[in-house]
Amino acid sequence: MTLAQIVAELCKQVNELEAVRKERFLSWLHKHHRTHQLPSMETLPGFLTAWLGDLHPQGLQWEVQLLQDEIAWWRNLSAARLWRILEEEHSQWIG
Repeated sequence: MTLAQIVAELCKQVNELEAVRKERFLSWLHKHHRTHQLPSMETLPGFLTAWLGDLHPQGLQWEVQLLQDEIAWWRNLSAARLWRILEEEHSQWIG
């Protein structure tokens, strides 16, 4: 696969997530990559292209697998578990 195909596939997978799960994935990506700005669906293709394009083939393969695993984790997370995560985050902001 070319880099453009990899980025397109990753963006497709993220876009297929429900809104809350998509938001949580983008937040995770922000923390993982330590970006200055939270990525959005509009900026994700350019962000991934720039970031992944700078990696050596082995690093690219590792990061793509990590991204796919994280997308799958959010996709497969039960609604009950997602609710608990959101409640915990909310209570941290309030408390």
